[in-house]
Amino acid sequence: MRAGIKGLLQKKWFLALLILALILESSLLIIILVESYLGNQNFPAVSIIRYAEPQCPTLSVTTIATGGGNHTVEFSCSGNYALKIFPLDTLTCFMCRDPQYFPLVPIFTLPRGYLTLSLTCPVNCLAGQTIPLKSGNTVYLSSWGGYDYIAVLNSSTRPIGFTVSWRNGQYAPPRPTPPAFKLSASPTQLSIPKGQSATSTITVTSLGTFGGMINFTWQSSCNHCGLTPTVTISPASVFLKPGGSNYTVVTFATDPSISPATIRYSVYGYGGRVPDSSANIDLVVT
Repeated sequence: MRAGIKGLLQKKWFLALLILALILESSLLIIILVESYLGNQNFPAVSIIRYAEPQCPTLSVTTIATGGGNHTVEFSCSGNYALKIFPLDTLTCFMCRDPQYFPLVPIFTLPRGYLTLSLTCPVNCLAGQTIPLKSGNTVYLSSWGGYDYIAVLNSSTRPIGFTVSWRNGQYAPPRPTPPAFKLSASPTQLSIPKGQSATSTITVTSLGTFGGMINFTWQSSCNHCGLTPTVTISPASVFLKPGGSNYTVVTFATDPSISPATIRYSVYGYGGRVPDSSANIDLVVT
């Protein structure tokens, strides 16, 4: 038996395997010790989600202000931000100057003695220098710069560990913009013998305090139409006073060779950074 073991020890390949096994065992032991050490830290890793990425597995704490019966502490990574927001086009638009804002939801429970928790953006951030956090509420974080955590504690409270996890939020649905003006047509139905013309008056009325220049254009809808009437809007634009009204005239002129048809015209008014408005006119060519 001893001779067999001694013979194996004299073989180079066996010695190489033995050394490799010892290295692997030592590495596993080191990994276990490191994980145990990191697990005993006060602040576990922030969870990784689609846009937000923690810059270190654990957070360190620094007292940055005292007074008024409270003290303020900052949680960050050593030499780096605690949380970094990355835009979707980092690879294709590395030097983009327009920030992107992402809706993110923090989930946390503050230990006893903690009064508030916020994010701070030390430099190069358009989202604001301090963003109060409330568990379960959406915040919008900018892809410019990074964030650290700021907590306010009672003076008798020692910073103890708690976990902040993040999940993707939902963009708020856009609020409908109220109309600034309206268009109305008179008459809304016209019957024109071919070779003749007819007109309809478009009245534009200010709603609320809107005032400014209104421009006009039109579109038509007709199935299996050939030659269609000539459309003229005069004037092509009008000035609208706040609370006032103005008008333009739409003229439809038909050619004698035109075929009978029913055509719907939509006259649009647009101006400034306000929603458009429209009025419909049904035209029957006989």
